[in-house]
Amino acid sequence: MDIDKSNNKDELLTEIDKLRKEKNDLEFENKILKKANELIKKEIGVNYGNLTNKEKTIVVNALK
Repeated sequence: MDIDKSNNKDELLTEIDKLRKEKNDLEFENKILKKANELIKKEIGVNYGNLTNKEKTIVVNALK
């Protein structure tokens, strides 16, 4: 029974680490999108994947 508890604890800790990383990634993505919207003044709902290289450079430099 102790082995099961230990494995379960390890699995939970692994899941916590995974969720923390995902949270950080999403927060970073959110910052990028907010800054892009603020600087580029694109319409709401625009696909930010279609930013020009110049626009991407502006956003990256602003986030530094």
